[in-house]
Amino acid sequence: MKNELYYYYGLEDIQVHHKNKKYYIYKKKNKYILKPCYRKYEELMEIFTLIEYQNNYKFHKIILNRNNSIITIINNVPYILLKLEIKDDRFIDFNDILKINNSRINLNNLKLKNIYRTNWVDLWSNKIDYFEYQLQHIRDKYKNISLSINFYIGLSENAISYINQVLSLSRNINISIGHRRLHYETTLIDFYDPTTIIIDYKARDISEYLKSLFLMKELDYIYIENFLRKLSWQKEDYELLFGRLLFPSFYFDIYEDIINNKKQEKDILKIISRSEEYIKFLKKIFLIIYRIQPIKKVDWITSTKIEQ
Repeated sequence: MKNELYYYYGLEDIQVHHKNKKYYIYKKKNKYILKPCYRKYEELMEIFTLIEYQNNYKFHKIILNRNNSIITIINNVPYILLKLEIKDDRFIDFNDILKINNSRINLNNLKLKNIYRTNWVDLWSNKIDYFEYQLQHIRDKYKNISLSINFYIGLSENAISYINQVLSLSRNINISIGHRRLHYETTLIDFYDPTTIIIDYKARDISEYLKSLFLMKELDYIYIENFLRKLSWQKEDYELLFGRLLFPSFYFDIYEDIINNKKQEKDILKIISRSEEYIKFLKKIFLIIYRIQPIKKVDWITSTKIEQ
């Protein structure tokens, strides 16, 4: 790989280590990562424009190759080279998310359309329609999915209805740079990887991170409440946060991995076994948010006593 790095990027006198399909490159005090990247090129072009224009963020720098292209094909694999701006490999926390969440973003002079992900209702509705169609063909093969999916589709329909009502009443909701998915074990290096970013409502990253905390059993409700109070959001932002919590993306992520033969069906059992626990989690988070801002209620959430 040293020859390719010299030919395409002019990098020489380097140390290269290969791990998990990525190449870690060291040149004096600088560190680079060469990684496979299958994201659409038009999205990568918009991301490149965004981070060059919004230079108040610490996202890693995308290095163009000798042909001024973002992507380099090596052995039929598309690679992207990143120069690391952050080298700390610790796991992220709420404060890291808050730094980006609170940063001002000015998109007036940028023509970005491919990396927007604010059309939650359409995306979720299409996803659910496809799952319901697909279920007719996989019912016999995947028994655990067949027995559990209707519960999660029901949650999703609640989420779609809730978000639809929120957005129908307010269109002027703050957006920010976010990530396709945030997990509890996201490292700071991965957090500032520009190939993972999108433009979305501020609620996205925090909601997905909260879901991950639930899955990892790392919930401290006092800490969560203190953090959510720090946000000083308008009511609609908190409503989007709760609406996104209603959508069980973690279930559908594993579902798709199973269908695509990346995971075994037994992997979804750890999700299914905690379905009642997730409902309790939703009720507790709703109560926390409601103490901060009187957000729109969900009948089945507010009609039963919420455990303190």
